[in-house]
Amino acid sequence: MYVRKKRAFRELVGLLRRIENDPEDIEAVREINHRLICLILGVEEAIARHTASKRDLCKRLKNDRPSKGEAANLRRKIKLTDGYIKAQQDQIYVWKCFGDSVAFAYLDSLSIKHMFFDTVDYRLKQDAGALSGKNGINAELIFLEEALSHRVPAVLCDLTNTLRFGDICLLGASDPFPIEVKTNPRLNQRGKRQQAKLEELHSFLDKDHAIDFRGFKGITSRVTSGKLNYHSDALNAAITLAHSEGYATCSPEDGFSFVCLKTEYLSDNSKIEEIFNGLNLDAPEVFDLNYFKNHHQWAFYLPFMLTIQEPDHLLDFLEGRIYILVFIEGKALAKRCEREGWEVRYRPNEKYSIQCLHSDTGAFYGVSSQFIARAAFEFLSFDSIVSTQKLMPEHLEEISEQEMNAIDLEEFRQRLIENFGKRDEWTERILSAQLKISDDR
Repeated sequence: MYVRKKRAFRELVGLLRRIENDPEDIEAVREINHRLICLILGVEEAIARHTASKRDLCKRLKNDRPSKGEAANLRRKIKLTDGYIKAQQDQIYVWKCFGDSVAFAYLDSLSIKHMFFDTVDYRLKQDAGALSGKNGINAELIFLEEALSHRVPAVLCDLTNTLRFGDICLLGASDPFPIEVKTNPRLNQRGKRQQAKLEELHSFLDKDHAIDFRGFKGITSRVTSGKLNYHSDALNAAITLAHSEGYATCSPEDGFSFVCLKTEYLSDNSKIEEIFNGLNLDAPEVFDLNYFKNHHQWAFYLPFMLTIQEPDHLLDFLEGRIYILVFIEGKALAKRCEREGWEVRYRPNEKYSIQCLHSDTGAFYGVSSQFIARAAFEFLSFDSIVSTQKLMPEHLEEISEQEMNAIDLEEFRQRLIENFGKRDEWTERILSAQLKISDDR
């Protein structure tokens, strides 16, 4: 990955730091929106040119009956053009990371996730198309300016990788507030579906729970963050040290380790072995952050633009001169979730890697592998992950009785099997506890 327009990149980092330091700096929010629009439109224009060129090359290869040498030359040019298009797509991804960062600078980082997935199931919601030639962009800009003039921070959703509901997202509260900007009051079928999903999302965010949400039968409750603590200072110090020493390792807490190293060290097997031996790891899950960045798979996690502070260090990570590996030991995190009256187990290959069962009531909950991955992508402390779950046990003890009223026994059994598997002892224990509660009533 290579970042073009380095000056624009550094200026955007500066605007982002202004917003971080002063959330009331609406002028910085306005400027970053408008700069991103111009930058993304420029890249889309370049992609359109390269795509037209590739189309012409493919047509010549197919229809002009070129000689063997000419055909080889055409294929080489097609391959080069594909590389140009990929590089421009990388650039759009980088610019949109700045849009994501604006949203994360204001919103609850755990709430933003709900703008990334569909409301029907947990499939990724389709991202926005191209800005170029988009109908309604002028109306969106007018609405954006209206929000900013009233000192409400906002961002166009098309300028982000993560915000996939609505056209504009208002950032004045801890929850996202997406809005569809319509120039035509009459909605077609697609517009009606979008509106229904938007209303469903608003209801979920407003009530903090929903019934039969995202394909999950029964009650789905959401986690909100409160105050979170990050190991970002340790990461930035490690990157600085890696520049001078070649690599740096850090274990800010038990079960959480990471390595920052210059990329050329990756080919030195003896050095890699030396680094890993010094970490004293116990069956961790490994997160190759460069891979996720290169493949545009950072998803809904806190953008690295907000974690890595120095512009030069950001460029080193983006362009691959610095490599970052994170090691998370799930067993250590599961141990931190233990509390009186609850059994906790770690199942690394399950959707909910950490599973918790209340022995008396049969209430249960899980900490998903997706949530645990926040430690790696965001350098979120284990204490913060555990703290987000503190209200969950009490809440589940309350709704455990409601569950038996809401769904029949067989349906509840099937849900448990989906969570734990057919032969898991927890399935029968939960059913027995719930039946006892029902009989006592």
